Amino acid sequence: MTTKEIIEQIAHNHHTTPEEVEAEMRKAICAAMESDDPKAQAMWKRLAPDGKEPSIERFIQFCAERMKGQGNS
Repeated sequence: MTTKEIIEQIAHNHHTTPEEVEAEMRKAICAAMESDDPKAQAMWKRLAPDGKEPSIERFIQFCAERMKGQGNS
């Protein structure tokens, strides 16, 4: 499933638009990157070593890889 399809499915499930889903995801990523939690900061250093906000596609890919690694595929 592509990132576009994932976002469209989320939008459909929540009766909103893909654009709104993307905007909310960007807000959530930005807020999460500002966390003071050491575990969160360690995760962001792996995901975005340059300190720049990752794309939604990269964030979803990273989460999926982590879930697979935990046996939650």
